[in-house]
Amino acid sequence: MTKRQCGRLLTPLEWLAIGMITLFAFLKVLEFRDTHFLRGTFIGGIDCSYLMVDRALEKVQQEAGEYTNKLNFIDGTTYEVKNNEIGFVFEEEKFEDIFAKQHKDRNTNRVYGVNDVASLNKGQLAMYLATIPELQQKNMVEPKDAHITWNGNNFDVEKETFGNAIDFNEALDFALQELKGEEEGGIDFSEVTRSNPSVTETDLTARVTYLNNFLKNCINITLSDGTVVTLDANTIKSWIGQDEQGNFSINVDEGIKSFVEELATKVNKVNATIQFKATNRTVNVNVPKNLRAQLNKEKERAELKDLLEQAKTVDCSPVYEGELLSAHMPNRVEIDIVNQHVWMYKNDTLIASTNCVTGNESARHSTPTGVYKLAGKQRDRYLRGKNDDGTNYCSFVKYWMPFNGGIGLHDASWRSKFGGEIYKNSGSHGCVNLPRSVAETIYNNIDKSYFIVVYK
Repeated sequence: MTKRQCGRLLTPLEWLAIGMITLFAFLKVLEFRDTHFLRGTFIGGIDCSYLMVDRALEKVQQEAGEYTNKLNFIDGTTYEVKNNEIGFVFEEEKFEDIFAKQHKDRNTNRVYGVNDVASLNKGQLAMYLATIPELQQKNMVEPKDAHITWNGNNFDVEKETFGNAIDFNEALDFALQELKGEEEGGIDFSEVTRSNPSVTETDLTARVTYLNNFLKNCINITLSDGTVVTLDANTIKSWIGQDEQGNFSINVDEGIKSFVEELATKVNKVNATIQFKATNRTVNVNVPKNLRAQLNKEKERAELKDLLEQAKTVDCSPVYEGELLSAHMPNRVEIDIVNQHVWMYKNDTLIASTNCVTGNESARHSTPTGVYKLAGKQRDRYLRGKNDDGTNYCSFVKYWMPFNGGIGLHDASWRSKFGGEIYKNSGSHGCVNLPRSVAETIYNNIDKSYFIVVYK
């Protein structure tokens, strides 16, 4: 070949052919660009670069539809289910929308999630979830709070129960929300599980300890006659109450109030008599209300409440209102109706002793028995009253010492004899008649600190 031949120019026909080929290639590029997804397009994590819509749809359906979701439950059970088993439907229209947006603006986002091209069939998802045992009502356990129990002797705690209950509709909505999200790791149904009780055993331990310690109280209250009234678990048990929610408590204030009322009755009964060691025997003597120590209810309630908080055994006495009358009375006048005799003691030393005449028993004027205090004393007094027949009487006495209303000790100058059985038919209107000399001795020594004890 000659040099001229190697450097020849292309003919017009050749140039036309080259132009046609170039134009065809350019048109094919334009055609490819307008019918395929752009480079870097990912849908549901699947590379769809340079794929046509139908091919991209097919690829995503195949690969994303096989994606496995993990369903985790609070008991540690895990289920695996594929997207195409729970109602994911990939829609061609959504692929076309993405394609159109890309070719309208090549700077648009090129990464899309499954939810950008798919819809989730709620009904199909619900049908699948209904097959899971953990979402079936028969397998659910509601959480149960720990609570205090009472067996009749002490308190205990029944432990809490942890639950696994899930509201199905709530679980369905939660699953829909999670499946539509882009986060991986599965669906954790523990987030919608009613598992934790609101009250645990630990929450109640201190309360139970307090209640049981309260039952350990033993308060022994010794009354004036030696009787012991005990406040312990046997009584405290009756104070235990339970509210509508089943919570136990000890109604301390009402319990103490009731106990103190009963104690007051016992105190009053016991203090209504004393066992008195008289000159020649021991007798039980009535104590009138004005000399009877009563229970101070307010202070007793306060003291018991304080003692009960100590949870221990305590020996104590009632809190009295007024002075407790002692069976030992160093300064006293004894009047023995049966023996018709009077003794006067000053600091336990006998300073007077005499026979007497007390109230007429046949006429029902018996001198009332009991313990009294001297009301006062007078000299040269006229005692006036009515006889049983309605006539008036007026008796002059030099020494008058009343102790029970109109009844008192006094001299009786109109009597020549004292003692014996005179009182049975010829006794006084109730007073204690004395020889004048002894009446004088008693009068000169007695004051309002003296007790006057009348007994049979």
